[in-house]
Amino acid sequence: MSEEQSIDDVLEDKLADTVADSTDVAVFDSLDTIQGYVGADFGKNKDHYLSRIAEAHGMTKEEMAKTVSVDQQLQWTYELLQEGKLVPRILSGVEDLLTVYIERGVRPVVLTADIQGSADLVTAPLVKKGLLRKQDVHGIHPASKKDPNTWTEQLERYVPNANVVAIYEDTQANLDAAVKGYKCPGYLVKETPSGITCVPYTAK
Repeated sequence: MSEEQSIDDVLEDKLADTVADSTDVAVFDSLDTIQGYVGADFGKNKDHYLSRIAEAHGMTKEEMAKTVSVDQQLQWTYELLQEGKLVPRILSGVEDLLTVYIERGVRPVVLTADIQGSADLVTAPLVKKGLLRKQDVHGIHPASKKDPNTWTEQLERYVPNANVVAIYEDTQANLDAAVKGYKCPGYLVKETPSGITCVPYTAK
């Protein structure tokens, strides 16, 4: 290892060597599935960031929902992330889960209903640990994750000819659409004080 090459670079290189060309992928949502925010209650990361961005702009979360577009809310979130007023954290158990897939030669891919700038910032801790590649993190806003076609179209756009071995989501409606789109096993993720739980799910 050269002095110029950091540990983070070596870890990311190791991930790339292992799964960079793999068409076997496991698809993950981001918020409340693999990442949350420092200071948020378990499983309440969305409530946390919505409250923080609303307060930063002098209103309640309820007032913001009535008067501020989703696009603007996502832009405000990005700004707070850049300012360090929202700090992402890895959910307990996620590192082990990703490691299992990587060791099997399966590439972790993130499709999140967010703008790309925020998607990059919230997954940065996992990228630094070599458990995700930055180029496998995709913000897909404004596409609807409740539409099965969204999942297939977005994955084909970013990972052509992928074989999806599993999908992880924290929202049942989104997971149902993804499982229908990919025709693969799905897991409903919940954060608990002892770490994440992943409940097997089959589309109705």
